[in-house]
This record gives sequence, C-alpha cells and structure tokens, in this order.
Amino acid sequence: MNQTIQELYERKSVRAYEERPIEPEKKEMVIQAAIQAPSAGNMTLYSIIDVTDQKLKDTLAVTCDNQPFIAKAPMVLVFCADYRKWYDLFLQHEEEVRKPGMGDFMLASCDALIAAQNAVVAASALGIGSCYIGDILERYETHRELLHLPKYVVPTAMVVFGYPTKQQQEREKPVRLPEAAVVSENTYRQMEAEEYASVLSDRQGKTEEEFDRCKTAFDGSMILNRHRGNASADLAFVGNDKGNAIRLLTKHANIDLKDTIAFGDGNNDVSMLKLVHCGIAMGNGTAKARAAADYVTGDVDRDGLMQAVDYLLSRTS
Repeated sequence: MNQTIQELYERKSVRAYEERPIEPEKKEMVIQAAIQAPSAGNMTLYSIIDVTDQKLKDTLAVTCDNQPFIAKAPMVLVFCADYRKWYDLFLQHEEEVRKPGMGDFMLASCDALIAAQNAVVAASALGIGSCYIGDILERYETHRELLHLPKYVVPTAMVVFGYPTKQQQEREKPVRLPEAAVVSENTYRQMEAEEYASVLSDRQGKTEEEFDRCKTAFDGSMILNRHRGNASADLAFVGNDKGNAIRLLTKHANIDLKDTIAFGDGNNDVSMLKLVHCGIAMGNGTAKARAAADYVTGDVDRDGLMQAVDYLLSRTS
C-alpha cells in the first residue's frame, strides 16, 4: 500500500508521550507541511500559534477540560480562523469594508482545519503522534483572552504532538464507520435513527463479557460506568462520586440539601440524583439514572430541559 495512504489508515489519537522533545528540524517540517495546505483562493485565512511557554501549556491543560497530557506535549499548535489580516488590508484600500459574516468564518475555519490535518499527517510520517483538542473552540471567550486574539480571529483547533509511548503505539485504533454510513451518491441520504444506532452498535462491538473483563481489571479500586449505547464509559475511584462531591460542596457553601436540584443521564449520576432534593433524569438516560430520579423528563434533544423547567415551576406555583 502507498505509504501516505497507510499513514492515514493507521493514524490514531495519541495522548501519552515519551519524555523527549521533538527535534527542531522535524517541528519545522510539520509547520511547513501545514502551510502548504490548500486554502480558499490561496488567501491563507488562518494563523498558527506555536505554544512554547510551559505556563501557558499548563493553563491550556486546565481550560481545555482538565487534560494533563496537554501540558506534557512537546509541541502544541493552535490553528486559528483568521479574517483579521484581510480585513485590515481591505481597510487600507476602501473607506467602507463589509464586516466578516458567518460564511467568511466558515471558510476560514475550513482553511485552518485543512492546515491542521496537513500537520497531523506530516507528523505521523515522521513517527510523531498527535491529538486534536476541540475544547480550544468550546471555550472561545477564555482562550481569546488567554491567547490575545483580536476581533475576527477564532481558535478553531488545537493539536498537541509528541512521540507516542510503546503502549500508545500498540493501542488498537478505534473502528471507524462503514462507508455506507458516511457516503451517499449525488444527493444526501438521511438515515433513520434506528439504522444509525445499529451502525454505531456494530462499530463498537463491545460485548457484556468485555465490559465485565474491564471491570475486574480495576480490582475494586475504581468503578467503570458504562454510558448508554455502549460507545463510551468513565472511571471513578470508589467513594469519589458526584453525590459525595455535592455533599462536600453544600457543606462548604452552607447550602441546605433541600435547596438542591440536579440533572443527569448516566450511571455516574445515580448517587447525585438520589442525594439532591429533586433529581431529574433525562428521558434518554440510562435505566439506573431514570430509576434514581424523582422526575424523568424528555430526551435532551427533544426539549427535555425545558420540560423539566416547566415541571419545577409547576411545583413552586
């Protein structure tokens, strides 16, 4: 198989790195590969921030959903959709310049993401792992201030790089969706929810036995909470659950538990839903979450939250 195609097939996210830097010449090759990416009208509607300050990495590790591996990554690049440069240039030649709209930012975001993927592929070819960090955009206001971003500049993606540990190298790549679930011919094909759920279930391929084996691996020191659909799970130390966290928080803030409300949809929410004065489970939540709740509202994507608010207001009227 062609080497580039092979790299694309085998590439997976890497979140644990060897304690060694990326050589300057390889770093430069990755950045140059990003710059060679195609862009709309060859306008290069993006900028790249090379994060080298360790304190800034430490902060980003916290602001980006508390992911410590970000701080340990030898190379961190932030890819920004950047219409500021062109806007300023237009102002030099026109008295009135149209402000960038949603379409402009979508185009600039495409440019930034294409450049980021070029960097990812180049890094992979050099034996360097990478991981996209979507939280850089989710907390835009925080990162705009942190990175001193002017108006019309948006942090679209952050990618962290480093040499993967042996465990990461040997880790199995998650299975992607089959072509039939992604590609349609000539026009868009909308899949029924049941069909898509079946596709996701087939892709996951996790059996009850496999999850039981995972549970026993932690030898009682941690709890594995499986999420609905079996596509993911979370780990928690025994005793460190949301119920205990709320108990400690209310005690610290001198809040009576009768003044507490909680929303949840997973098994890891059960202790919280049982503890608070009014526990509300989403209709799409797990059976255990719904059983633990005082009230079960609609699905999260079917105005379940608003239904719950109406329920709470009806109780106080």
